[in-house]
Amino acid sequence: MYSRMMEVWPRPRANGRSGRPGHCVEFFRGVRTLALCLAAFLAQGSASAQETPSGEPPPSGIEEIVVRAGESAATADFETADSVTGFGAEDLAAIGAQDISDVAAFTPNLEIVTAGATTPTFFIRGVGLNDFNSNSTGAVAIYQDDVARNAPALQLSTLFDVEAVNVLRGPQGTGLARNASAGAIKIYSAKPTGEFGGFMRADYGNFDFIDIEGAVEAPIFEDILAGRVAFRLSQRNGTMKNRCGKAPAFADRVPVPADANRIALGLKLTDKPWSICGEPVLFETGDPPFVSRIPVGLADRVNDINNWAARGTLIFRPTLDMTWLLNGHGSRRDELSRLVQAIGTGGIEGFFCLDVENCRYLGQPVPPEGHTRIQGVLGGRQGISGAGYRAPEIQRRLEELAPCHIGTPGAPDGDCFRAENRAVDNAAKIKLAEELARNLDSDPWAGDFNRTGSTTNDTYGAYLKGEMVLPTGMTLKTVTAYDSYDRTIDLDLDFSPETLFQIITDDEGWQIYQDASLDGVIGSEGQIRWAVGGWFLLEQLKVLVLNDRGVANA
Repeated sequence: MYSRMMEVWPRPRANGRSGRPGHCVEFFRGVRTLALCLAAFLAQGSASAQETPSGEPPPSGIEEIVVRAGESAATADFETADSVTGFGAEDLAAIGAQDISDVAAFTPNLEIVTAGATTPTFFIRGVGLNDFNSNSTGAVAIYQDDVARNAPALQLSTLFDVEAVNVLRGPQGTGLARNASAGAIKIYSAKPTGEFGGFMRADYGNFDFIDIEGAVEAPIFEDILAGRVAFRLSQRNGTMKNRCGKAPAFADRVPVPADANRIALGLKLTDKPWSICGEPVLFETGDPPFVSRIPVGLADRVNDINNWAARGTLIFRPTLDMTWLLNGHGSRRDELSRLVQAIGTGGIEGFFCLDVENCRYLGQPVPPEGHTRIQGVLGGRQGISGAGYRAPEIQRRLEELAPCHIGTPGAPDGDCFRAENRAVDNAAKIKLAEELARNLDSDPWAGDFNRTGSTTNDTYGAYLKGEMVLPTGMTLKTVTAYDSYDRTIDLDLDFSPETLFQIITDDEGWQIYQDASLDGVIGSEGQIRWAVGGWFLLEQLKVLVLNDRGVANA
């Protein structure tokens, strides 16, 4: 981990004197390095301020020494880009970042939307692509150690043993992210230093959350070859309860009686065992009677975490002017697909108007021409049965406000469609609509899902990166990389106990990336920066998508 400071001072003038002691764009590693660099600056400033015994300034021919420490590829982003937000290792640990989507909450003008654990979309300054397909390529460029990550399945890789994450706001005209209309996000892994070292960090939290991150490095041949190995393991139980998760066996479910028998028995739609988790159950007067279609063996806790990632890096310095990095990395994500509550997404809820007072909706009068309607079934949705699914807590609240929704046969208020009960029903629906407008769900950590499939994503790859400083002051850089993934997403996309829209995505892909550049400066003070080069990306995807819209929608 490191703390980061940056200071920009003007270069010395031609006579060897400067209004500020030297020029430095520094990243200081640790307290010891910071102290050494500050001491060097103070000593340099003191030497510049001294005069010769005769009272004359020192000769202009005396060479001035500029101290530089900790420069890396991450610091270059601050020189080449106009607007950069940077996160160091300590910053990422403080916010508990698992991947780059976690930095969006702390970065102005950056929005990262994730439809699950492996499908992101990126927006910087409002520019991006709202497309979650496997072959989508957004306006924000994602780089890991100067290697472009083009496929969305590769872009939410686990963050661990990271030197820095820089968010460059676009449009970019220089560097690797040139021509990225929205900007770029660059991730820089920690590199071997050539010394013995390492660290280990572990966190434990609720829902049996375990997060272990560590790295170890050592020299192999002194000043020539060194290696570093890092890893991260994250696990957590599900944070959302699935009320459909403990469904009894089909043989133990009581069949739905005929409509007339239901009325005689005083049953309502959500009564078990006819409804296990609030789902409508089809019934008819003929044989055979129907039972709930909720599958057996569903997970009763969803939205868990289970992933690991590892990386090995070798650094080879045959000369002082040449550096080569060889990296191999891999990761695996194996967890249940992310599920959330979705309420009020379909259907129409109607209420009757008997007078102006009972026809107020969210404080506004509604013309009493008979009746009006509210979209969204007041917290429910249109389902295959026609009755639709409504979250149990919302159904209970409606019954508290209007007991006639309980539907007890024979009771004076047992039918909300009766004329004498319409006023009570209207007031209850309006009250419920106002409550849902303020607080969509009183129990956001519980839902009803009839499919709890998994998301798996295996990624692996390697790269070879070289940097050579040429005698003429130019720098030659090259990056050769290969990355691949194999992913499966089994998702209940309607987020309900009915089968309205469920999707299975099985895709795999690989990419080959090559980048080569030659850059330098013109002028004694580097007034002009120039760079030439080219890059190549070859990508192959195989995607199979299956949709299940249920029997009624087939």
